[in-house]
Amino acid sequence: MKIKITPNRELANFCEPYIIAEIGSNHNGDMALAKELILKAKEAGADCVKFQSWSKETIFSKKVYDDNYFLSDDYRNRKDHTLESIVEKFSISEQELLEMKKIADEVGIDISSTPFSKKEVDFLIDKLESPFIKIASMDLNNYPFLKYVGSKKSQSLFQPA
Repeated sequence: MKIKITPNRELANFCEPYIIAEIGSNHNGDMALAKELILKAKEAGADCVKFQSWSKETIFSKKVYDDNYFLSDDYRNRKDHTLESIVEKFSISEQELLEMKKIADEVGIDISSTPFSKKEVDFLIDKLESPFIKIASMDLNNYPFLKYVGSKKSQSLFQPA
């Protein structure tokens, strides 16, 4: 069986691998660095770069921000940063992601992102025209979210070749 992952790329057993460079939020909120990471991924031979699409409203609850709960203790007692300020800084906006898509298109590399809300799924499919949606491991048992993403599939993603 072959799966058409992009207009120009099919995947099948024993075919050339499709290499995805995980940028995530390693751009640290700096779009010049994000652009450099895209260019380096292309230079290294990756087929696609992948970001993470989340915002302050979609990644954590208000309680997590109020508690200033970090996954490790290295920031929890600091006064110069809060979890909320770091999330705001490291998130990538829809406009920034569209700018990164333009750069990716110019150099000939696919772009996608991991969404954390239905709104982000809609943006990735309808506006970014992402060739696929990568589900975060924390959402693997989020059945309503998976069902929503799956309902979008037939419109633009993974068409049998």
